[in-house]
Amino acid sequence: MAVIKPNQSLKDVVLATCGSVDALMRFCADNDFAPSDILAAGTDCILSSEAVALGDGGVVAALYAAGVVPGTLGIDIPKQYLLNNDGRVLSNDDGRGLEFD
Repeated sequence: MAVIKPNQSLKDVVLATCGSVDALMRFCADNDFAPSDILAAGTDCILSSEAVALGDGGVVAALYAAGVVPGTLGIDIPKQYLLNNDGRVLSNDDGRGLEFD
């Protein structure tokens, strides 16, 4: 069983539970979802052994170990800045951070 968490798309759920978006179509067929469906947080989903077999258990383990929960819906992506090796923001001559997309 998989449970939709806040801000998760179906791709996010499949990546977190199967380890690869290659399992997306199987996961959607198992649950009668379209890949573009946006589900409410807390929705229970079937996680079949067929969908899991299409994924990568190593990715699932790495995400879990790092405490990463993919969630790409409804988030505001902040400006990103280039960092030096010390983790400090690189700046140009006027002191503003160097942004990138």
